[in-house]
Amino acid sequence: MDDGLQRLTQPLVREGGRLRPASWDEALDRAAAGFAKARALGPNGFGMFS
Repeated sequence: MDDGLQRLTQPLVREGGRLRPASWDEALDRAAAGFAKARALGPNGFGMFS
């Protein structure tokens, strides 16, 4: 059974190839920006972010 010790307790953002802790506002802003870029490509585009 998983005891939850490896569960994420705060958002992480990738910077310079590494993950670092971030505020919820920063993490959600980055996610929204990534979705906006993917949406701008239209239905035939391809978008990916991590």
